[in-house]
Amino acid sequence: MADQSELFQGMTADDVASFLKNAGAKQLHLTKGDYVFMQNDVPECTFILEGGSIVVEHNDAAGKRAIVNVFRNPGTVFGEVYMYTPEASYDYSAYANEDSTVLAIPKAAFSMEGVVLSPVAVNMLRILAAKALFLNKKLLLMASLSIREKLIKFLLIL
Repeated sequence: MADQSELFQGMTADDVASFLKNAGAKQLHLTKGDYVFMQNDVPECTFILEGGSIVVEHNDAAGKRAIVNVFRNPGTVFGEVYMYTPEASYDYSAYANEDSTVLAIPKAAFSMEGVVLSPVAVNMLRILAAKALFLNKKLLLMASLSIREKLIKFLLIL
C-alpha cells in the first residue's frame, strides 16, 4: 500500500520494501479516536496513510479546536514538515477519524548522514521545510477570530 505514495515515485515495489525494512518502518493499526501524534509531541516519524482517515487539528490555549485537514486518500504523507526543521514539537495533533492504518517511518530514515546530496540540495530541503512550517504557523494565526487572539498567537508562535 505504501508504494501508492508520491514519496516512493519512481521506485520498484522491491525498492520500497527494502527501504521500509531498513528504515524500521512500522504499520500502526488505529481505532477511531486513537492519536497518531499529539500537539507538542517531539516529531519522531513521517506517516503515510494506508487506509481509513486521519484528522489533523490544532487546539489553542483557550480550548478552541481548529480542524486543519482530513486525509482520506491512501498514500497521503503527513507529519513530514518536521523532518528537516529544527522545531522541537508538532504544532498539530493527528488522530484516526475511523479505524485506520498508518505507516510510521522513523525520522532517522530521512537523515542526511551517508546520503550523497549536494549541499545545495540539502539546503533546499531545509528551506522548503522551513517555509512549509512558517505557512502552517501562519494558518494557525489566520484562524484566530479576534485581533487580540491574533496578537497573542503572533507573539507566541511566530
